Order: sequence, then structure tokens, then C-alpha cells
Amino acid sequence: PLTIVHPPQPSPQPPNPPDLTGYQAGTDEQLIRLSVLRSISVPALQLASERGFLIFGVRFNSEVFGLKDQTGRLAEVRRLDGLLFPAFNSMPAHKSHTVRGSRKSWPLGLIESTTAPSIVLTEGLPDFLAAFDFMLREGKVDTVAPVSMLSATVSIEDTAIAHFHNKRVRMFSHNDSAGINAAVNWTEQLNGFGPTLGS
Repeated sequence: PLTIVHPPQPSPQPPNPPDLTGYQAGTDEQLIRLSVLRSISVPALQLASERGFLIFGVRFNSEVFGLKDQTGRLAEVRRLDGLLFPAFNSMPAHKSHTVRGSRKSWPLGLIESTTAPSIVLTEGLPDFLAAFDFMLREGKVDTVAPVSMLSATVSIEDTAIAHFHNKRVRMFSHNDSAGINAAVNWTEQLNGFGPTLGS
């Protein structure tokens, strides 16, 4: 494995982190509704909640679910009824809403992956949650950590790259042009650093 002379240090906290006032862990009823909506098991959602990622609240008068980064770097939500957020001013109707102050170039869950030898790198909020389902089914809760880029259009933040050191990384991008381009970009970034990439 690659040896780093100076170990990675967490990058500074954002000056204006996402305001998550009013967001909280989901109720049993909310977890069941999300399970039905996204076809993800309730135990997987409970695990994501226990690890501090999964949140519920209200945004734009709609009940939402979402993910937050425990380091205070980013948060994103979607409607719990599966519908789009309505258009607002110059913003068209959209499926996800990034909470103001978020840094989408930061891989969500990366700092939390410290104790796991392997990372499953996903694209987007739903795939991050689905990763918990596969981890449970394959008995790899203690050895695999889910990490997600919440957009295919951004590169991995430079200060985040070192945190992939000595990790085995398996990437799951979307099977469309944006997802494929993102996977190529992220792979080039990580190969430039030197983690072991799983195909």
C-alpha cells in the first residue's frame, strides 16, 4: 500500500454549515413509508439512522427524508411521497434539494468510514441507503462503509482524497452518460492517489 508521510487531517468545518433545525431521526412509520417508496428494507434504514445519516423533516411544505454528513459538510433531502419539489423562481421542478451551505464535492460518509477496510462508493442519496441493505444481506456491516457523491457533476474534493488511503474501493455509478463520466472522473482521481479499486 501507498505510504503517506503526513496522515490525512479533516478539512476545516464549513463557515456556514447546513442548517438542520427541525430535522430528526425517523419514526417507525416514516421508516416503513420510505422502505416502501425506495424498496429498501427497514433494518437497512434503521442502520443508516443509527449511524446518524438518515433524517426526516419538512421542506417547502412537504414531508422529506434525507442524508446528513456528521461532520457538518452537507445535507440533501427528497420528498417522502416520491414527487418532485415544485418549481420556484428560476429553479425548475427537482427531485432533490441540497440544504444551503452544503459542499457537494465532499463524499458523504467518508470520515465515518475510518474504521472500515473497504468502501462502497455510490452516486446519489438513494443508492447510499441501498448500500446498507446489501451490507446487511452479505454480513459486511463491520467491514464495508458506504460513501456517496451526491451529484455526478462534481469531482471529489481535493482535501478528501487522502481519506481513501489504504481502502479497497468498489464504485457503483449510474448506468447513464452522466454516471459513466462521473465514474471515469472519480476513478482517475483515486487512481492518482493509489487506493485499491474494485471493478
